[in-house]
Amino acid sequence: MIRETITGIIAKKYKKKFILHCRCTVPNVVNSSFKRVFWKILTHFCDGIMVLNSKSEDFAKKYSKKSYVELIPNFVAESELTFDENKEIKKSVENITYVGGVTAEKGCEIIIKAAKCFPEIKFNLIGIVSEEIEKMQVPENVIFHGNHPTEYVKEQLKLADVFLFLSHYWGEGFSNALVEAQAAGLPCIVTDWAAAADQIETEGGIVIEKQDETILIEAINNIKDDVDFRQNASKWNVEKVKSAYIDSVILDKYTKFYEKLI
Repeated sequence: MIRETITGIIAKKYKKKFILHCRCTVPNVVNSSFKRVFWKILTHFCDGIMVLNSKSEDFAKKYSKKSYVELIPNFVAESELTFDENKEIKKSVENITYVGGVTAEKGCEIIIKAAKCFPEIKFNLIGIVSEEIEKMQVPENVIFHGNHPTEYVKEQLKLADVFLFLSHYWGEGFSNALVEAQAAGLPCIVTDWAAAADQIETEGGIVIEKQDETILIEAINNIKDDVDFRQNASKWNVEKVKSAYIDSVILDKYTKFYEKLI
């Protein structure tokens, strides 16, 4: 923030517009009274602030009253997504999938513990496995796929019945992996962290308040036994991505944001 404040001072000296684009969840980063002081100094020089999620938007509006604040999420290129409007929703859940760094901070420790209660379900963890996770006792129904290219991930999303995103990573702002799962028509279980709850709302799956084994087990039980909910969540998620997260939609928001400030 010190570096950005200096940049803002220079911009104002030359009578230029200064825009701050926050790529994180702001209150998770500006998490002390000392940091809030620097935040207020920094945003004093800002003409506009772009944020990725509602938690950041609320924080920025509270502590940056001089600046124009707008929530503009990340985008994913439409050409890179596989939309599955007619995803097959099975009566029983056979595959639950996660994509990302396989770390405790991303919720994988909790996933592995919860998996022990569902021996009939395969839990697929796709991504680089951290040392802390490798040391865990892992049940046979948890599969470490390792790191793979995009096409492999897309194939795994086609096979999946539910997607998990239980991040508690401090720098998380918005998950493109979650967008890709939504586009693939997957009902999701997510933690109320960063933009995850914004992304699925109440229609696209289940939001759990924190990384907790017992709460996750309850959420899996609820979603696996409710075929109608999974069917509706599947269709809703595909439409949400088309209307809110593809490049043509978000780039238009960027343009309007800059035009407003100019």
